[in-house]
Order: sequence, then structure tokens, then C-alpha cells
Amino acid sequence: MPDARPVPARPVPTRPVPTRPVPNRAVPDRPVCANPSRRAAIACAAAAALTLSLGAAAPATAESVMTPEETLARVEGGEMLLLDIRRPSEWAATGVPTPAREVTMHLEGGPRAFLRAVDAAVAGDRDRPVALICASGVRTTWASRFLTANGYSAVYNVKEGVLGRGPDSGWISRGLPMRDCETCGSDG
Repeated sequence: MPDARPVPARPVPTRPVPTRPVPNRAVPDRPVCANPSRRAAIACAAAAALTLSLGAAAPATAESVMTPEETLARVEGGEMLLLDIRRPSEWAATGVPTPAREVTMHLEGGPRAFLRAVDAAVAGDRDRPVALICASGVRTTWASRFLTANGYSAVYNVKEGVLGRGPDSGWISRGLPMRDCETCGSDG
């Protein structure tokens, strides 16, 4: 009679786990979703689907848009930081809202350089409330979405901007405090 002992199972070979990171083939100074590769497009589509399924992808809400007066009160109260993201030539031409820090979004390194500049302005605290102002609210709409997508939890858009647009009068027309920007220079 043959031996009825069970045959021991052979171990299943496994692939070793890489000990070094997989090289990033993304374009360095572009957000992941702006990369032209197929892999990046698939990753962005998956991330968008997940975000939508969780209900987190809502357009700007009334809470994330602030009037110039609300912004001034909160900045003066120490609740948030105001960043003027216009070009240096715009700062030189009109001045800068008095409580604002100049952090232009028009840096040679593109969006990643802008992100590094904002990180420096908030000392790396991405949970610190930040309000953004530009000339008329177009650039701040993009910038607020960009910062939120890159880990900032409290970004506000002063959508009227410094100059205003349409029915919105803007920071200057409302008579809010401005200061000269004598060291701003030009855009080059």
C-alpha cells in the first residue's frame, strides 16, 4: 500500500519588495494632474473619482470666499495671513494691501515654486488660515484650488481682488488701507 502522508506544500516564490523608491517620471514643476503621461492621467482620474465618491470635491463655497472687509478684520485680529499673489509690477503700480505679504504666483519655477513660496510665508504650517488676493479674483480662484489640492486646509479667496471686477468694487475702491511697494521692482 502506498504511503498516505501528505505532500508538503512548496513555498510560493514572492517578488522582493524594492528598497529604493520608484523613480518619479512626472514633470518636476507641474502638479501631478498636469503631467502629460498616461500613468499620471490614470492616477488623476482615479483620485478624482475617489474624491467625488467621498463628496469632497465641491466647488468654492460661500465660506471660502471673503469680502475685503472680512479679510481685513480677520488678518488684523491675527486669525489669518493675507497673501497678495499679483506680479511685482502690479504691486509697484497700485501698492499692496497694508496687512498683505507679497508672494507672487508668477515665479520662474512655476506652480511648485509658488507652493514653496507660500510654504515659506506660513512657516510650513499648511493648517494656518490663508487668504489670497490678486487684481480681480481670477488668479486667486486657481491658486486657492491649487493650494487646497496640495494640502492646505484653510484657504480663502478675496474674490473682489485689489481692483474689483463687475459689481464687486475691490479693496482699493472700498477705501481699505494700502501701502507703497517701493522695493517691488518689475517683472523683468
